[in-house]
Parts: sequence; structure tokens; C-alpha cells
Amino acid sequence: MKTYIKENLENALTDKLFEIRNNGSNTSNIKISKVKIADIVFAFNNAELINLLRDRGRHIMYQRYDKMREVEA
Repeated sequence: MKTYIKENLENALTDKLFEIRNNGSNTSNIKISKVKIADIVFAFNNAELINLLRDRGRHIMYQRYDKMREVEA
């Protein structure tokens, strides 16, 4: 999935680069001919889940299984 997104994004940006160059704009200062992406990082907003798992772990550690079940619910 990551490779697919990277390749498509590189192609789209390279096409846009050639479009800008052919548009007649002053692009003499642009020296690149192809856009390359080094890495893509996916991030998730899961802080709430991580905090709930920590709470659940504390309840298990202190053998408070009723509280653990509440967190699971």
C-alpha cells in the first residue's frame, strides 16, 4: 500500500512539474526533472485507545478484574 501511494504521488507531482514548465512560467530556477519521495509515514490518532489499555493493564496488575471489565466495555 505504501509503495503504491508513493509511486502514484511521485508520478502525479512529476506530471505537475512538467505542466508548470510547459505553462510558460519562469521556471529556469527549477533544476529537478523528476520528483522522488524518500519516505511516507502513516500516523494514527489512537491516544485514547492507548490510555484505555494502560488503565486496563493497571487493573489487571492489581487484580481488579471488575474495573478491568468496565474499561473493556
